[in-house]
Amino acid sequence: MWPEARHVVDPIKTVRDILDSQGFPAKNFRTDEEIDEILAEEDKAKQAAEMAEGFPKVAKGISALTKGAQPASPMEALTGQSTTK
Repeated sequence: MWPEARHVVDPIKTVRDILDSQGFPAKNFRTDEEIDEILAEEDKAKQAAEMAEGFPKVAKGISALTKGAQPASPMEALTGQSTTK
């Protein structure tokens, strides 16, 4: 409905309350520190995946930069230089 609505309820506290109300053993709950660690690891993995996704674009850009100005390109028009003679 509204994307902001996801911030209304704390999902971890809600799940703990539901499980507690159903008699779920408290010894099986992760600590807040364990949860924070898991979330941090997930964030790191997501960032690594996003970086890996961007590498081909960076490599393509570097490749284009090392070729220099191509004939009839905007860069050739700006610099007056071309890689072909």
